[in-house]
Amino acid sequence: MSQNDIIIRTHYKSPHRLHIDSDIPTPSSEPINQFARQLITLLDTSDLSSMLSYCVTQEFTANCRKISQNCYSTALFIINFATSPIHAENILITLHYKKEIIPLFLETTPIKANHLRSILDYIEQEQLTAEDRNHCMKLSKKIHREKTIQPTVNLNGSAFFSQSPSDAIFCRHLSLQYALDSLRNGKGKVNLIKHYSSVESIQQHVPLVRDAEFRALLRHPPAGSRVIASKDFGFALDIFFCRMMANNVSHMSAILYIDNHTLSVRLRIKQSVYGQLNYVVSVYDPNDTNVAVRGTHRAARGFLSLDKFISSAPDAQTWADRYVRNCAIAILPLLPEGVPVAILAGITTRMPFAPIHPSAMLLIMATGQTQ
Repeated sequence: MSQNDIIIRTHYKSPHRLHIDSDIPTPSSEPINQFARQLITLLDTSDLSSMLSYCVTQEFTANCRKISQNCYSTALFIINFATSPIHAENILITLHYKKEIIPLFLETTPIKANHLRSILDYIEQEQLTAEDRNHCMKLSKKIHREKTIQPTVNLNGSAFFSQSPSDAIFCRHLSLQYALDSLRNGKGKVNLIKHYSSVESIQQHVPLVRDAEFRALLRHPPAGSRVIASKDFGFALDIFFCRMMANNVSHMSAILYIDNHTLSVRLRIKQSVYGQLNYVVSVYDPNDTNVAVRGTHRAARGFLSLDKFISSAPDAQTWADRYVRNCAIAILPLLPEGVPVAILAGITTRMPFAPIHPSAMLLIMATGQTQ
């Protein structure tokens, strides 16, 4: 097989060899035909910079994500790389159009396959950078809007349990209370102004039993608990949202346990009057006791790392630099009453491994996990 040839198959057992610039026999689906043409152009292009700029904006490569070492997913397609079962020296690229069953197979040299991988990696990074920028702008506006309506206060450790006046209410108690409040409300909402905006309201709202409940959560983590890298926070949310969708669950929450702090997050799936699904994530940091940072996205996998939800205040960013970015978090999911924990069975096998970092080892030991 020469470097300028590619084998294209609609059914792998009946191959036919075509020159890289030849037309592709049209499979049942025209979109996959067009996408294959675009990939072949990518494989043979000499003007790499202009082709990269072109592809970043194309619908065929929209929402490009690397799912595993040999698999990429876009809004319309899944692209798999594997060793050719017929010619072991070649690479088999399998294209799956998400709206059709019939795949298309492209067989090419390892050099061209690696060339395509590099392009897809570049496209993913460019799209993530753009999403990161837009998402940060939305979060900043959200924080600004909430602070304009209600000045942010830090009451972490300022209130005391009414049942035990010598014991302070800390971040672990506030985060667990927030998570439970979101579960007990049928819409997953939490009234932060009423229950979290003053020492008195917190004392009336947070009972002493939350301390024992939190310790029990660490000793016996619920199904779906996992220690992951902070940068993989959005990836984990995507997996939880998929389970929620599959089991018709509209909202859930989770404790986010970090080396020296505890936050919580609530997840909601909302449907607009036009039928559009929106995925809503609200991260609650007890150091901003009376507000939560919310992000909304039309794609479940559109969320980013945890540090993007941290307050933009200088002290918060200094803390995030030390304890969040490039560190680990433990996610302890909580489900609404009546929802079986079985819906989260096996979910951790789909999540990324914990990073090789001291914070990850501490969290694994603290939560009694054996990963």
